[in-house]
Amino acid sequence: MANSALEGKSMQVSDSIVKTIEKALQNNKSSPGAQRAKNIVNHPQLTYYNAKRIKNFLENTDNSSIEYQLAGGDQMKKAIDLWLNEKRISANKGKDLRTSLGNENQHKKPYKRNSFKVGLPIAAPKADTLIENKVTILVTEKQINYLKHGKN
Repeated sequence: MANSALEGKSMQVSDSIVKTIEKALQNNKSSPGAQRAKNIVNHPQLTYYNAKRIKNFLENTDNSSIEYQLAGGDQMKKAIDLWLNEKRISANKGKDLRTSLGNENQHKKPYKRNSFKVGLPIAAPKADTLIENKVTILVTEKQINYLKHGKN
C-alpha cells in the first residue's frame, strides 16, 4: 500500500511508554532529545509523519544512549512497527478482496489523463500538402487559443 494512505492518521502512545519516557526525562532534562521527550509526554498522540521520524531515529541510534531512552526506546519502536503494519494491512484488505472477486489491478494507482498542455502533438501534414518544400501544419482551434491565451 502506498504510505500516502496513512497520512492524516495518528497513533496514541501508550501510558507505559509515556511513563518510561518520563522516567528517563527526570535525570536528563537538558540532554539532547529532551524536548522531543517532553512533547511526547505532553501530547501522546503521534502523527504518521512523526511516528516515521521517531522510528527512523530509533533504528539509527545506539540503543544504550540517553537519546534512545528519551524517545521511548524498544517499547516505542515496537509500538510504531505494530501500528504501521496494522494500518498498512487494513488498507490493503479492501484491495485484496476486490482483486479476489475479479477486479484486476486494484493495487495500481488509477490513470489520470492530463488536461491540455504545452507540447501537444500537432496533426501531421498529408502528402498532398507538401509543395516545394513547404509544409502546411494543421492546428486545432483549442491549440490556437492555448497558444494565444495560455489556457484551455
